[in-house]
Amino acid sequence: MTDKFDVERFFSQFEEAHRQASVDAAFGSPIEAAGKTVIPIASAMYGFGMGGGEDERESRSMGGGGGGGYWVRPLALAIVDEGGVRIEPVVNAGRIALAGVCVGAWFIFWLGRVMLRLASRK
Repeated sequence: MTDKFDVERFFSQFEEAHRQASVDAAFGSPIEAAGKTVIPIASAMYGFGMGGGEDERESRSMGGGGGGGYWVRPLALAIVDEGGVRIEPVVNAGRIALAGVCVGAWFIFWLGRVMLRLASRK
């Protein structure tokens, strides 16, 4: 294997992910309008991993790899006005709908199972 691991590139990507998943991503830039200041609040995470190895039986057999990423999810909005500060949560309607579908499917499954068991007793 002739390619060498590019350490500088790895650290530059790490710094970029750290910058994007930092406090600045969790607390966005304040937005001012109509006498109110709105501050977006999010959850930000990032992680990296890497590994490598060498086959002791063959001196030319080496391998390695790495990867990483970040994830930012909106949580709420902090609204500052003359009345004070209040937090408005961000509601994910898609997740609520998915939860409803899952609960409905679970209910239909168990209802069908009970009905089959009752029908088999007759």
